[in-house]
Amino acid sequence: MIPRLIGADMAQQIQAGGRIVLLFGARQVGKTTLTRAVLEQFKYKILYVTGDDRRTIGTLSSRDLSQLRGMVTGYDVLFVDEAQRIPEIGINLKLLIDHVKDLRIIATGSSSLDLASQTREALTGRTWVHTLYPIAIAELATQQTPYELNQQLENRLLYGGYPALFGIENSTAQRDYLQTLVDSYLYKDILEMANICKSQCKRGPFTSPNGTHLGERRKTQQPKRGPPEHKGKENNKVNGTHLLRTNLERGGGILMRPARRGANGMPVF
Repeated sequence: MIPRLIGADMAQQIQAGGRIVLLFGARQVGKTTLTRAVLEQFKYKILYVTGDDRRTIGTLSSRDLSQLRGMVTGYDVLFVDEAQRIPEIGINLKLLIDHVKDLRIIATGSSSLDLASQTREALTGRTWVHTLYPIAIAELATQQTPYELNQQLENRLLYGGYPALFGIENSTAQRDYLQTLVDSYLYKDILEMANICKSQCKRGPFTSPNGTHLGERRKTQQPKRGPPEHKGKENNKVNGTHLLRTNLERGGGILMRPARRGANGMPVF
């Protein structure tokens, strides 16, 4: 495993306790792998739960302190993965950190905007927050020589630093992996952040409610325009404003701006 720069800080904070460690980051950047690697440094008894599990969601969204206590009794660390999927996760983690002595809590989330919005107010002053990005050159430098880094520079610039790419040697396979990542995760995250309804998500990101492709719909909505008419300055004058035709179309219209006038009072374009 390539060492991640924020791992040392996370380890110190977990050991210190008293606050919740929040780890944000995009999908597939290695949040779960990093957190597990950090926790392996200690001899804590760890409860690992995920927001994909219905039973976990029921308990960690209950606001029931007795139910929450029952879940973590006998454990030193609560590790909540995909925490953004759990409603009211912030207030429930607040109950745990405030009322369960010596409990250490780590929460990770792929959709950082969702998790941040759920935890910002409830956990003010109770968190250490980190964001994990794809593997950086500085992280690679802990295991590779400058010559090796330079040899791989073009590949890193083309395909980036997602951890899975380092186990794929073929460039075609790397492109396929990135395309799958976009199709499977990134479009979904964008739709969720935009609050687009589930019925529309099922139709696909580029389909309108009536089933028409958005590109086709946009095309049909644009009015047909004939060839541009060449008019004199007097015909183009509207209340002292001249219509200036440019190559920059904005919504099919014509960019308009007040004309500047020279010393002789004539318009200057």
